[in-house]
Amino acid sequence: MDRRRRADLRQQRLLSASARSGGGGEERSYLLSGSRLAQFEDWATATRVALTPDERRHLEASLNEHQRQRRGAARRGLFSLSRLASRSS
Repeated sequence: MDRRRRADLRQQRLLSASARSGGGGEERSYLLSGSRLAQFEDWATATRVALTPDERRHLEASLNEHQRQRRGAARRGLFSLSRLASRSS
């Protein structure tokens, strides 16, 4: 499959994901995550294909949610460490 065709297919998938989320990326259950998010993020920075405003919003909302989850996990990890430290004292 040629490069342009792959780019077109990837954009169709992003558009489809964006449409399922309502276009604005507000619905968390439809956001991209994990390896799929990483693939789209890499593709969006490398492609010459122009993303639609809805696609861009969906990708940004997915990235923002990913960062929010990472911060939450980091906070929970720090809280657990502090609880362990207080028990050993």
